Amino acid sequence: MVDVNLGHGPAFNVARKLKERGIPFVFLTGYDQEAIPAEFDGIDRLEKPVELRQVVAGVARAMGLATLN
Repeated sequence: MVDVNLGHGPAFNVARKLKERGIPFVFLTGYDQEAIPAEFDGIDRLEKPVELRQVVAGVARAMGLATLN
């Protein structure tokens, strides 16, 4: 989970490093989709406030796991 705003500005450098290393992640944000650069198209975005089931499903998708409904 990468919160788009970590308190000192956008966390896109962290996201770039994760992407470069092939580490799956999901954005967590209160911002809309347009706030996330196009280079991260295809990365799931969960909008705050978020429920636990959404977090579990988002992480499972990022890791390529099937989810239970």
